[in-house]
Amino acid sequence: MRSAPHLRERGADKSYAAARVPRTIQEADGVEPIALEITNHTQIEAAIKGASDVQIVINGADIVTPQPLGVGDLSMVRKELWTNVLLAVLYPLGWPGGVRTGAWFG
Repeated sequence: MRSAPHLRERGADKSYAAARVPRTIQEADGVEPIALEITNHTQIEAAIKGASDVQIVINGADIVTPQPLGVGDLSMVRKELWTNVLLAVLYPLGWPGGVRTGAWFG
């Protein structure tokens, strides 16, 4: 998680790093790994409940599914739109008290 040291320099006590497999997250001071597959609504809800003190979300997830919108595989189009666009808008809204600042790097 390349952002963690910069967030600590700016006063963050803790950062959450999310990954499909949390053990793949490199250990760092103040970083708490959590499991999150961003297309899995159950895991999204669990992350929101488990990280209720979040104030900023930095989304580094992105995917490319070369599907034409009119004739491509609609499930792949949905997955790409969810991951690259909708998540950046909807994800921060679920945290208790709201997230004051949202950021998206894709």
